[in-house]
Amino acid sequence: MKNIIGVVLLVGAVTGIYFLNDATRDKNGRSVLHVADAVAITVEVDDPSRHDITQTVQAPGSVEAISEVDISAEVVAKILEMPVEEGDTVKKGDLLCRLDDAEYRARVASAEANIAKLEATIVQAEADFSKADRDYHRQLRLIEKNATSSIELADYRTTQVRAGAMVDIREQELIEAHAFLRQAQQNLARTVITAPIDGVVSQRFAKVGEVVVMGTMNNPGTRVMV
Repeated sequence: MKNIIGVVLLVGAVTGIYFLNDATRDKNGRSVLHVADAVAITVEVDDPSRHDITQTVQAPGSVEAISEVDISAEVVAKILEMPVEEGDTVKKGDLLCRLDDAEYRARVASAEANIAKLEATIVQAEADFSKADRDYHRQLRLIEKNATSSIELADYRTTQVRAGAMVDIREQELIEAHAFLRQAQQNLARTVITAPIDGVVSQRFAKVGEVVVMGTMNNPGTRVMV
């Protein structure tokens, strides 16, 4: 009996809600119980067109330089000046490192002095050869007149050849001295290290007061900076 009454009440409630909902709507189906005004919806219409879509992707990674140059020492010397730090921007030709050049200036001066000395000895050797050559040709004229002996003529010839050989030796020594001077000048120039390209100093391995050395890139003290 209770079940029947419950079913009857449920059916009655549903039927009442249906008729109540229908009674509270107008002919357009909108509820007449709304107290707020309807919000107008703006619709914009545009013609379709083609555009590039840019997509940004964020991901961890490392940045590598397009061109990287190891700056290393070509001579052994103490660093006197290093005006750049890591992160500094440099232009080609900018000073990166200045080394102590006292020893290399002394070598250049010594090579120049040696050249001057050899040039003087060449002048003396050429004068000696000229005299020996004159003496020999005088002996040739004398032997034609039987005024000298063949032994004496041979001695003058030996002196002439020896004097000529001495001129050649001094000239070769002068060539070698000029080569030493060029090497000394190159080493002196290497005490000033400049930027070979435009870039940014990424690493610095040395500091003022340290001694840089020559060698392979793996040797400590060779690399100055990157």
